[in-house]
Amino acid sequence: MGDGKVGQPALWSEGNNRHPTMNVPLQKAVSELESHLPELERQRASDTFANDLYEAAYYWCELGRWVLENNTKVNYPERVRGERELLAKLQEILGNKSPEEQLRYGPLLNVGSEILRMVGAVQPPRDGASRFSESRSPMFPIPANRL
Repeated sequence: MGDGKVGQPALWSEGNNRHPTMNVPLQKAVSELESHLPELERQRASDTFANDLYEAAYYWCELGRWVLENNTKVNYPERVRGERELLAKLQEILGNKSPEEQLRYGPLLNVGSEILRMVGAVQPPRDGASRFSESRSPMFPIPANRL
């Protein structure tokens, strides 16, 4: 998977700075999840689960876009670690919802899981990350004094 540079995966290789085998499925997953954001946003005021899912899905799409844009200032494995905890909590909550809600929201959590799997596999180049940010979750933001 490397491009010949020690510690630098092909995703950050010279040329087009893209790893085509990851970009296509990641772009597809991000687009799929993004297509559901307007509906979730409309439901936010009346459905707390939809609100939590909207915030998580929005951020997961952001993470995916950052990878697709070759943003090297993000420690993706660290960010994804916190998001996987949130995903597990959302899956647990969904498991206690009605079958209709499970059918409606379950596929969105599956797509989110795929995005996190792909994003979590990205290791930014050692010399390309000027500042790693801490893990962040839409439900548990990092306080301003910790940034």
